[in-house]
Amino acid sequence: MVYWETRLTKPLWTVCSRVILKYWDSMLQRQVSKTLIYSDIFDFPLTLEEIHKYLITDKKNSIEKVKEVLQADKKIKSKNGFYCLAGREKIISFRGHREKESAKKIKNAYKIIKVFKFIPSIKLLGVSGSVSMKNADKNDDIDLFIISEFRSVWLTRLATVCILKLLRIYRGKNSVDVSNKFCLNMIIDEKNLVFQKSRQDIYSAHEVVQILPLLVRDNIYQKFINANLWTKKYLANFEPVEIKNENIGFVSRLSLQIVQILNLEKIAKLIQIAYMGKIKGKETIRDGFLAFHPHDPRKKILRSFKMKLREYNFTTLGH
Repeated sequence: MVYWETRLTKPLWTVCSRVILKYWDSMLQRQVSKTLIYSDIFDFPLTLEEIHKYLITDKKNSIEKVKEVLQADKKIKSKNGFYCLAGREKIISFRGHREKESAKKIKNAYKIIKVFKFIPSIKLLGVSGSVSMKNADKNDDIDLFIISEFRSVWLTRLATVCILKLLRIYRGKNSVDVSNKFCLNMIIDEKNLVFQKSRQDIYSAHEVVQILPLLVRDNIYQKFINANLWTKKYLANFEPVEIKNENIGFVSRLSLQIVQILNLEKIAKLIQIAYMGKIKGKETIRDGFLAFHPHDPRKKILRSFKMKLREYNFTTLGH
């Protein structure tokens, strides 16, 4: 009896193993395709390493497995080390030019860091958007993301905007020539690091992991990534790189305490609200969280992603 059970069990286990492996390979193929579909919205081909890093998945996968899928899938094309969807090979020619333009903009961003080090309430200053992904055109602006000291978002924004305006590199909501201007998209404080559930989607997950930190204090970048581990639901392979960390000096901490005692945050808020006038709906203003997007692309990108998934016969956003 044992003999027959063994003879039957082994083939059954072999069949089950093959079925499971085939299922996982098929799942990975879907994930790779979705990743390239998402990047295609931005006319952005990806390297093998980038596909692995930004793979739309809730479970980690090895880069070797991703490479196998890329080599086997005839609907995916490669050239000069970049991968894209079949029929979209022309976007590969954009990549080199955009990398050069983005590098120039990042260099410009590093130049202003010395100035912003004098604002003690800044815990993190980073570049986000197309520039951080090295996918910017010559005429694009440079999006900034800031994490401030607790209860200092309005004061930090006021100081930052004033400096950018004095340097004539601030992109306001009515700016016409925005090339190489700095757009202050989002400021959050250190107690509001977690994105709201309503913003927890594939677009925001990319926004979180794509931030390029230029100035980091008190290890806030790692705290920010740890606070938004919901991103693993979409980008499980992402791992943050180690960032040089600076500590806030005694004088800076003392000045922050004086600012809070004098309640200058409230005054800074009143000044800016009065200056901005009527809120037009594209701003998100709540305690410890400010988001100003002249042309917020989030909903448009998510809509485009859903349409492209249907175009490629994917019925859901799931993995």
